[in-house]
Amino acid sequence: MTVTTNYLHPGGPVERLLREAGFEVRFSSEVLRRGTEWTVHEHIPQTDALILGTEPLTASDLAAIDGLEIVARTGAGYDNVDIAAADVNGIAVCNTPGANRQSVVELTIGLLLNLARDLPANINATARAEWPQNSGSELSGSVLGILGVGAIGRSVAQSARALGMSVIGHDPWVGADDMAAVGVEAVTLDELLCRADYVSLHIALTEETRNLIDRSAFRRMKNSAFLVNTSRGGIVNERDLISALQDGEIAGAALDVIEREPVTSADPLLTAPNLLLTAHIAGATNQARQRSAEIAVQQIVDFFAGRVPAHQVNLSKVTE
Repeated sequence: MTVTTNYLHPGGPVERLLREAGFEVRFSSEVLRRGTEWTVHEHIPQTDALILGTEPLTASDLAAIDGLEIVARTGAGYDNVDIAAADVNGIAVCNTPGANRQSVVELTIGLLLNLARDLPANINATARAEWPQNSGSELSGSVLGILGVGAIGRSVAQSARALGMSVIGHDPWVGADDMAAVGVEAVTLDELLCRADYVSLHIALTEETRNLIDRSAFRRMKNSAFLVNTSRGGIVNERDLISALQDGEIAGAALDVIEREPVTSADPLLTAPNLLLTAHIAGATNQARQRSAEIAVQQIVDFFAGRVPAHQVNLSKVTE
């Protein structure tokens, strides 16, 4: 089996766990693990299992990797895997939901605080021996709009309410009673955009959600509102976001994810005003990565022992 996740390394706990379970373990080349334009199958022509990071696993990869039976994605999102192609090729795909929940919640709250107090600008100015004391805003008393009130969204809501924020939410898959149980008022998407002082995204990237937050959405938001995205980059139309920031349609934004990762020096996002960018680190804590790796390993072990992995996502395989 082969490990591509860039934060897992030879000689670490994952290799030990897999070898104890009887697996021969290889780690992909550093070229692939650093992220390149190379495709996975060009680096890994043969393996029976993959522990996969965020690199794309395309239909061509899934068809070309000899002997591949299972992919365990170290993360909740699996939009980087062509699920339809995995089904066609009889390859099971798993993820590790919940492993990084607390880490994502904490970064989300941290980004809200940074936006409210404009901390990066103040820190940078003070490092230049300036002494700016511009007024920020308290989170207490403001309205947080959560788009996607699943496990992470609910946890963000609980943390936000502890800071004195009122929370509204929109999620077609979660009922109003379930939202109310965690102190979230269920509203329409339009109402959320119009009422929220802060909008936080916690939804999966699908064809329905791609570019969901576009120029129309920004025009419905308050001029004083902020956007936070710790879910997936393609949900926000980045060109429209840049225009909204330049035109003052919203006050600012914080993105932990962008459509094309990693960022390049030519990316126009780098010159957008009032925009904070972090390098997809919401789940990048020691605790979250350890949990995610352990869950991925257990699913590999279960699969080859004839058990259905706990978080297998391609349902056609689950029902076989």
